[in-house]
Amino acid sequence: MNRTVKILLLVIILNFYCLLNINGQSTQISTYCNPINIDYTYSIYNANENISYRSGADPAVVKFRNEYYMFVTRSMGYWHSIDLLHWSFINPEKG
Repeated sequence: MNRTVKILLLVIILNFYCLLNINGQSTQISTYCNPINIDYTYSIYNANENISYRSGADPAVVKFRNEYYMFVTRSMGYWHSIDLLHWSFINPEKG
């Protein structure tokens, strides 16, 4: 084989190899659902159009004496857990 044919075959083989490695668009679901089932604050975004949304912004989880406390913006309280799976809402008394 002459040199030109070898180079041409090499280019063809490399092109087929590149085509085999092209990945299509991912078919995996990209929606995420929070696994922690807690009540969120509902806020009215646009009252005229009856649009509302769930708000649980800026969560912070703090471990204190082997128990967990979660604080969320505008929640009027906090959540408590001993295992990070089961949470109970604590509404502090206003005094």
